[in-house]
Amino acid sequence: MNARRVLVPIVLLVAALSVRGADAPKTPAEAPQVLAAVQLFSSESFAERQQASTAVQQALAAQMQALLRVDDPEAKARMDSLLEFNEGLAHWARDTQALPRDQQEAQWKWCLKPEVCPILARVYARRHEIRAAAVRELDKIPDPEASLLLARLIKDESRAVSLAAMEVVWDRPTTPAIVEALWDRAIEWNSAQLRGEWPGLPNVFFRGRNMGADPADRYRAEIPFQDREIATEVLIQLKSPEVTAKLAALLDRMVKDPNNPIYQPASPPIKNAYRIIAATKPRTVVPTLMKLVAAKPVPSQFGNPRMFWTNRTETLALIVQVLGLDLSEYRLTKTVEMGGAWVFPTEQDETTALATLQTWWKDHGDKYLAGAAEVPPSASAPATTPAKTAP
Repeated sequence: MNARRVLVPIVLLVAALSVRGADAPKTPAEAPQVLAAVQLFSSESFAERQQASTAVQQALAAQMQALLRVDDPEAKARMDSLLEFNEGLAHWARDTQALPRDQQEAQWKWCLKPEVCPILARVYARRHEIRAAAVRELDKIPDPEASLLLARLIKDESRAVSLAAMEVVWDRPTTPAIVEALWDRAIEWNSAQLRGEWPGLPNVFFRGRNMGADPADRYRAEIPFQDREIATEVLIQLKSPEVTAKLAALLDRMVKDPNNPIYQPASPPIKNAYRIIAATKPRTVVPTLMKLVAAKPVPSQFGNPRMFWTNRTETLALIVQVLGLDLSEYRLTKTVEMGGAWVFPTEQDETTALATLQTWWKDHGDKYLAGAAEVPPSASAPATTPAKTAP
């Protein structure tokens, strides 16, 4: 027990003092010389900073030597566990140092809770299965600091950890940080890749032989399709106003840059965004969708029998779903080709459907945006309205 009191506080002390300076809370195991050395880390003298760093390194090495001088098998087993504990806590400390100062301080205070510290050490352990199991333990801790940590873990380079974090936040009160992390996973990551902003992955070598990229690097730069879909599912589940705001901002970018391949309905980011809109049906985004659906069509035909599709078909189908109108009335059907895309039987069917939708919006749009409770009326039947039967 004495060994634990010596080893752990130095990890905590060095990072805590970097946040709070000499006013950091004291623990019984803090050696005065270590306290003095850490306070010199910000000295104006380079020589003093170097000497202070060396002094703390020597203190850490000395205590490690003392801890390892055990021969009893049970003592060795306990020491192995303690070393793993310290290693995990050190990884957590480095991760926490990247946060803004006010968040760092809150995290350090939170770490000192006896029920929290052991979980944190396992969350940042070396083995992925230990980490994922520990992440799920955070579900029992309602503290806001746990939510902040979960947001960081959603973007972890370990797939097991990332998926565990997304599972935990499924039923948890959401926060802007959690929404941001999920949005990055589901939407923005894909956008970054399509923009070519991911550099080539570094490969590892053995005696000059290229062994390929490290698995962790591959996950960071090539998030599996399933994981992006899961992040989208969680965003739908959260029903957060922050998600609606992000959707609105994304659609605005699409309107301003309509020819950008990133913002085409067939691209992975927009498919996920449209999936969220179809599930949550936010009224406020419909005016922007109406602008998108009026874009110049880029037609395509495929399949047997031939089906018709353009760059605006998916948007048109999405609006019909959000408004609660009848898809069959607009002669829209889904095909197993092109990833289950919405299609029309002919080009004229899309032209007619668009004209019908624009007429509906002109007649009922204001009432719909005002939040009318009744089910939107069916499309009227002008001469251009298609038949009410599916093809």
